[in-house]
Amino acid sequence: MPRTTPNEKIQTRAARSRLPQRRKPYWLCLRPGQLHLGYVRRDPEQAGHWTVRRYNGGGTYKVARLAGVADDIEPANGATVLSFIQAQDLALRPTPQAPTAAPMTVAQAMVDYVDYLQTSSREGAAITAERAGRLHVLPQLGEVQVQALTTDQLRHWLAALANRLAKRNGHEDALRRGRATANRILGTLRAALNHAYAECRVPSDNAWRGRLKPFRNVAVARKRYLSVPEAQRLLNAAQGDLRALVQAALQTGARYSELTRLKVHDFDRPSGTVGIAKSKAGKPRRVYLTEEGCAFFHRITVGRSGD
Repeated sequence: MPRTTPNEKIQTRAARSRLPQRRKPYWLCLRPGQLHLGYVRRDPEQAGHWTVRRYNGGGTYKVARLAGVADDIEPANGATVLSFIQAQDLALRPTPQAPTAAPMTVAQAMVDYVDYLQTSSREGAAITAERAGRLHVLPQLGEVQVQALTTDQLRHWLAALANRLAKRNGHEDALRRGRATANRILGTLRAALNHAYAECRVPSDNAWRGRLKPFRNVAVARKRYLSVPEAQRLLNAAQGDLRALVQAALQTGARYSELTRLKVHDFDRPSGTVGIAKSKAGKPRRVYLTEEGCAFFHRITVGRSGD
């Protein structure tokens, strides 16, 4: 058995549990300039996994994920669950020559990112990312290999996208609006490329990290609030369940997806609050209600079971 290389950050289960969750590996050098063993854990509720990085010379390297997961939750068995020692042994073991996988394209990176959002229970973000990719990214960049992307290529794509969106807008403020929308689409593409890099599917993120900048000073907040008469007219125009949904939105300021996930037990009358278990940012919060809001939520929840 090869000699263990000491590293308290990833060597033991207890040490790994103290590491902040992130998508990039924590690397341990096994052979200087040649071989590294990495540990990745993105979700505290799930076990992490081991990754091997082998240098090929000329500043390039090959990254591969080891089969199975780390022994963060279950005991190691040497096959589907690997301890640090077992992962190190596999990393140091000579590997047979295998056919080289085809380089990842931008289209494949977008598909992988959408799948990641869906498996992370971020369905709304997955729908937005899929639509942005299908309409604005794949027609121009879909067949391009991610590792072959250049900063200039992405800049030209972003400028052309902004101009195309501005022409479609037709508003006197069309160019600013087009650039603001292009920035949001760039954010989606950058997230997909970052995901591919974090999953060790591409060797570098230099093309889109740091040097690729979005358009500046184009985002303008919409400072528009309904007046009381406008809110009342909106309620009067709504009927049935839609009226209750509109009233809940006016009383809480919560998003549609947040309101449709509410349960009866989320309303706490003694404290005068409604609990939002899952927000857009993924963090729970409580919304404090007015007396009118408390009366409304009491009316639609009284006598109903908590679930």
